[in-house]
Amino acid sequence: MSNRPMLSQQEAADRCGVSRTTIRRHHREGRLPNTVVDDDGAWHIPVEDLLAAGLRLNAPAPPDGTPNPSQDNDREADGASSEVARLRSELAEARERLIESEAGRRAAEEVRTAQAAHIADLQQMLTALAPAPERASIPAPTRQPDPTPDPPAAEGPASSPNEPGGSPGARRRWWRRS
Repeated sequence: MSNRPMLSQQEAADRCGVSRTTIRRHHREGRLPNTVVDDDGAWHIPVEDLLAAGLRLNAPAPPDGTPNPSQDNDREADGASSEVARLRSELAEARERLIESEAGRRAAEEVRTAQAAHIADLQQMLTALAPAPERASIPAPTRQPDPTPDPPAAEGPASSPNEPGGSPGARRRWWRRS
């Protein structure tokens, strides 16, 4: 080490014409390796480290009205961080919309699959109900008259052949009498 003084964080920023954030950034990036932190948490930065990091000591302060370039960098960093935050929120919204559209697509696919299965069932039923080609050529049977004449109707209520007192030639009812 040389006999040059050690500067605090604020002194180094003032002497180099930069902000404290710039000094902290140089330290975080390892450009100020010989920085010492005392028991009180104060930084002591050797002047050699500042010069090695490319900072100029006793740099003139920018004229009034002209912002300090390091402050511009800080403002740009703040603007960039707000832009990053905005873009992250847009990304989160886009991901949510993607998840919703994927869920909608899956639901539509399930409906389409169910409808396709239903259509296949209906086509199978239609095929079963359609006449077979060999059936179409067979003529439909015609009803021929019964060669035995119907016996005359007996007086009184008609009864079924299974009921006691029913006549053997009488027609059977499909409903029960009460």
